[in-house]
Amino acid sequence: MNWVIALPELLLAGGAMALLMLGVFLKQDRARLISWLAVLLLVIAMVVVIDNPSGGGRAFGNLFIVDRFSQFMKMLTLGASALSILLSLNYIEREYMARFEFPVLMLFATSGMLMMISANDLISLYLGL
Repeated sequence: MNWVIALPELLLAGGAMALLMLGVFLKQDRARLISWLAVLLLVIAMVVVIDNPSGGGRAFGNLFIVDRFSQFMKMLTLGASALSILLSLNYIEREYMARFEFPVLMLFATSGMLMMISANDLISLYLGL
């Protein structure tokens, strides 16, 4: 099962799309709520990286690889993204830039970073970029 190896990336991309739709359809101030939900999604992705049911391996014709080093780098990336969203909460409100698109953009960028970390070929690296 190739998709189980890429479960953190799929979870992050799908969750980012869901948060984007939630932000569009909510009527009240939604930047702080979407930011906290994005951090929650990043924490869930960290748990999935640690407890990946496949245990690692190669997928998609050896274009995608998951090993201990890629898991470590993914944990650093997910943690840094969560910390960046948390640290930016007060700043974007103070500067009147509080929009729900910011944490969603961070999630999509993090999803691309995770794909680049697991890339085993130039075409998969370009796809993550």
